[in-house]
Amino acid sequence: MTSEPPSRPAPTTPNPRIGPRSLVRERMQLHYAARLLASTAQAFCDAAADDSHSNLGLDADGSSLITHPLDAHGRAVSLELSSLELVWSLRGMERVRFSLIGETMVAAYAWLNASKPHSAPAIIEREFP
Repeated sequence: MTSEPPSRPAPTTPNPRIGPRSLVRERMQLHYAARLLASTAQAFCDAAADDSHSNLGLDADGSSLITHPLDAHGRAVSLELSSLELVWSLRGMERVRFSLIGETMVAAYAWLNASKPHSAPAIIEREFP
């Protein structure tokens, strides 16, 4: 009896009707929103030489970018892609959320710092490679 490898979904093909320059603003918004998550990971996690401590993943259903667990309590920050909301969670259970729509990076960093544990280091904008 042979075991077949699990099937993988077919790769998505880019939509040829969407021009490569048509979503520049949206890509930039997502870029800066992702920086908020990476800055949070850099504040909480020990630095890795290759900066992997600040990399992000997708949640199980692919609807959010999420940090690795930030501490022993399973705390994480995610970005819901459809609503552009930051979400603090603890062991996968949502705790608080913040909509980025119409907000500034200063306001987003202020919210991250106000909603993190008081004993955690400050979350600041950092340089990324």
